[in-house]
Amino acid sequence: MLDKSSGFELLNQIKVAKPDLPVVFVSARDQEFDRIIGLEKGCDEYITKPFAIKELVLRVNNILKRVYREGHFMIETDGYLIDEGKRRVSENGQDIALTTKEYELLLYFLKNRSIAISREQILLKIWDENYYGSDRVVDDTLRRLRKKMPHLNVTTIYGFGYRFD
Repeated sequence: MLDKSSGFELLNQIKVAKPDLPVVFVSARDQEFDRIIGLEKGCDEYITKPFAIKELVLRVNNILKRVYREGHFMIETDGYLIDEGKRRVSENGQDIALTTKEYELLLYFLKNRSIAISREQILLKIWDENYYGSDRVVDDTLRRLRKKMPHLNVTTIYGFGYRFD
């Protein structure tokens, strides 16, 4: 349950801000009336508690396949435009040349926004488990990325890793 507003009001706000954003409603309100209102207001799925995690995952995956059928996204953040399909990053129409690891690191941050990520997590995801070099490769790659994209809002969490806000 939400503190100050209903889920329906939140859904309205989401649809005003991002009309094409898929929304899955998870609610304890399981009456037919509530489900119909949620679907009428634009949610893509209305799942009532209790539910099976597997069912939720399958429903979300189905929505993602349907909505993002082309397989790539255009992401805008901190004044930069990232085209996943073309692996292109630009600012004010000017392309920014990134190495493969810089680009993969950027996408990893974008897809884990506001989450504290350790160097070890980044190493496993970007360099994979067979990498045997120093974990400072993460710092060096991020330093180069920050130099190329100075407005990127990546915060250093000393002694741990990073967070993209």
